[in-house]
Amino acid sequence: MGYQVKEISLEEAKRKAEQYVYGLVYLLDEVLLGKIETIKEKICWEDCIEARFFSEQGELHIFDYNGEERAVCVEETEETEPYQSSLERTHPLAEKFGKQRFHTFQVKEYLGCDEDGQVTVLLTRLVGLK
Repeated sequence: MGYQVKEISLEEAKRKAEQYVYGLVYLLDEVLLGKIETIKEKICWEDCIEARFFSEQGELHIFDYNGEERAVCVEETEETEPYQSSLERTHPLAEKFGKQRFHTFQVKEYLGCDEDGQVTVLLTRLVGLK
């Protein structure tokens, strides 16, 4: 599997966020982590510092870049470049999320070759919570 990265408008990103299964949202006074259906009512976009919405099919990342809010969408594709592959890893959640019903998070790493032919991680994205 390959991936495609596309920059989208902030308004489109806010509408598209609910299409994903999970969210990780950094607000000024709180961090929200969980299923979108559970956390969506708590999201205050005016207080949002950074947000990641994700599922098996892709990730939506909203962030500040030099004082400008941006949104980037990463989606799975069937096409891959030569010598590209991916792998999934599972990591334990930090203790501050211990009260959550989730104990681990999954990431997907897309691998490729650099100009010297060495394997490198081209992109890492969130996939799910367990």
